Amino acid sequence: MPVVPYRSDLFQNCEEIHSFLADCQKKADRDRCPKIASFSLQTEALDPIALLSLLAETADVHFYYEYPTQQQAVVAWGCAADYQGSGPYRFQQVREFIKTQLRDIVRHCLPQPEPEPRFFCRFTFFEQSAAAFPAASVFLPRFQLTQQQAQFSLSFNLQIAPHGRLDALMLEIQTSLQRLEACRSLAFSHSRTDYADYRAAGQLLANHNSYLTPFRHSVSQVLTHIQQQRPRKVVLAHALDVQTPFKFWLSASLANLRQRYPDCYIFSTSNGQGQTFLGASPERLISISRQQLLTDALAGSAPRGQTLRQDAAIAQRLQHSRKERYEHQVVVDFIAQRLRYLGLQPQHSSVPDLLKLSNIQHLHTPIRARLSPEQHPLEILALLHPTPAVAGFPSDLACRLIRQYESFERSLYAAPLGWIDANGDSEFIVGIRSALIDHNQARLYAGAGIVAGSNPDKEVAEIQLKLQALLQALAVE
Repeated sequence: MPVVPYRSDLFQNCEEIHSFLADCQKKADRDRCPKIASFSLQTEALDPIALLSLLAETADVHFYYEYPTQQQAVVAWGCAADYQGSGPYRFQQVREFIKTQLRDIVRHCLPQPEPEPRFFCRFTFFEQSAAAFPAASVFLPRFQLTQQQAQFSLSFNLQIAPHGRLDALMLEIQTSLQRLEACRSLAFSHSRTDYADYRAAGQLLANHNSYLTPFRHSVSQVLTHIQQQRPRKVVLAHALDVQTPFKFWLSASLANLRQRYPDCYIFSTSNGQGQTFLGASPERLISISRQQLLTDALAGSAPRGQTLRQDAAIAQRLQHSRKERYEHQVVVDFIAQRLRYLGLQPQHSSVPDLLKLSNIQHLHTPIRARLSPEQHPLEILALLHPTPAVAGFPSDLACRLIRQYESFERSLYAAPLGWIDANGDSEFIVGIRSALIDHNQARLYAGAGIVAGSNPDKEVAEIQLKLQALLQALAVE
């Protein structure tokens, strides 16, 4: 992949880019099929949410995620190539699409580390398509801004047809660079005076929990199944629908989430038709770098304390809770067993640590394994989803009960969201602590693990805590 240093005269002097595109044009003419020219430009620092704020004015499909404490972020928009699938083989379908597209990507690799072409993937919780999103979708973006620590780059994936003209592509490149310049001069602020109805909704949730009465009833019903030892665990979720007189403000909401949850993955993805799924997920499903796999077992929760002493006492009770440790161990055992099925040798601690967030703390066990070159991220993803952390165990029975007792469509909630690059490196998170935004309407999601010994009142309190925290982060224009 050619890497052209960013410089102020790039708009007037684009010979390097034009020469590369012309070379790709020759390959497309020779093979009589379109090629995708992939290259990157080093660029100056830019807040990814500021770029997203500008993109919100367009109808482009986008994918954004950021891990604030690691100073890692990516914003992808526009489609150079895309695919949608469904059914039991949806992960394999996406894998084959990526494999096919990689054959037509033209790039050059230089010694310095630069972003490889990334394919951004979204899967719904169940294998059937949902109202706003297909069961499986993947796209290779036309444009991608990547942050790694203090390094920023803008990547292009541009389709070149046989006997096409390069003038329009050069103009598009220049327009994209101008857009980035506009973002740098954008004074990004998320202060608004029209928060009255938004705050009123949050206060309503704080004072009344009648909206969780159906969830409380479902927990009691599921506990009856569990007491009969069918199944061992079920993760029940609740959806809260909120409507305001004002449009929800995507960039300000994400900025709020980033400030409140710097140790989470802040994410947003749109379908290009007005609906956006966003949130702050603490759970990484898989991360693969140079054939090293890292995944998280995250289950067992408790609120944070008001003081350091109280917080330490709650954490100690969480770590010694028989019920919470059991719920956590179910997830650890499931992930380890699935990885061993692939011939891997998972490594993890026998005692979970604590993942402390601003309003909640979780039992957390990182699990590592070494992959072989033949093992594909989507092969691992297909075996792991859904984990007992978001479905239950055994998963087939748990999912049947979820369908029976949840009255809403999960869509992307608790499902894999992430990317795979040309080298096979990847990162997928689980879409929890999330909301589906559609103009002035929002559906907020939160779930809780139900096992033997669960108390319906405590599970309702956990759901209320998660929903309240998410609602307080959402902003309106």
